[in-house]
Amino acid sequence: MKLAAPLVAFCLLASVATPARAQDGLEREADVLAFVGEHQPELAKLLEALKPMNAKEYRKAIRELASARDRLVELQKRNAPRYPLLLDAWKARTRVELLSARLAGEPSAEAEAKLREAIADGLDVEIRLQRFEIEQAETAARNHRRTLERLESDRDGTLEARFRAAQPRKKIQRAKKGAEGNAAPVPSAKAPAPGGNRR
Repeated sequence: MKLAAPLVAFCLLASVATPARAQDGLEREADVLAFVGEHQPELAKLLEALKPMNAKEYRKAIRELASARDRLVELQKRNAPRYPLLLDAWKARTRVELLSARLAGEPSAEAEAKLREAIADGLDVEIRLQRFEIEQAETAARNHRRTLERLESDRDGTLEARFRAAQPRKKIQRAKKGAEGNAAPVPSAKAPAPGGNRR
């Protein structure tokens, strides 16, 4: 089974820890095949060949790929700028795994060259990802510095504002009513005496 061997090796190497969403099995399989067909066509061909040859390994591959896809889809929702980098990392990693398994089954100079190229591509993706992470960390550090400067420059004002906000509402209302009760009464205008304006 020359076609099945690379995929079996890939299934053993791929690791994901995200729980799978509950959905119909056939629908889920179709989603996985569409995802793999778009991002790793070579793997999609191996899946297609594996299905009639070894149903058990095929189902295992679909489960593991479904988990990988779910993790990437969730990442796309939570952190869109990071998503393409991690997708490229997944593509590079799976390609290295496929080529490594192929080299083990059919050694050749051409296979070695392809594997070396795939590893180089993976390193380039890793470099881009590390640069992105550093940029994100530097942005976060700048935001933390601004927050720190604001807190230090107006510590007393922030303390008073938070102290007032933390007081029970009833106590504040009683204090307001007490202040209103202690206020000096406003003299009212005297009504004219009966007949006072008669001429």
